[in-house]
Amino acid sequence: MAIQVARLQSSVSSGAAPPPHLALAHISDIHFQKQAHGERTYTSDDDLRREMTRDLEVQASKLGAIHAILITGDIAFSGSAEEYQRAHAWISEVCRC
Repeated sequence: MAIQVARLQSSVSSGAAPPPHLALAHISDIHFQKQAHGERTYTSDDDLRREMTRDLEVQASKLGAIHAILITGDIAFSGSAEEYQRAHAWISEVCRC
């Protein structure tokens, strides 16, 4: 699982105003996987995903709004509906950053 945030600036500027920029976040191989631990169902990378969400918030505070999030690689470990539902919930949370 990896995350990158990049700020791309336009080479065209209009007068004294700063050039426009586009901030993109790239997240790859999030691999949601259902695991059971007693009564609790969790994903082994939940802590890492919380840190990634916090990192995106920090980057957004430094760069301004993140205009798009690119997600590549595997999203679900086995392709089960539950894994995709958990992934959807996390991606929705990330999009609020």
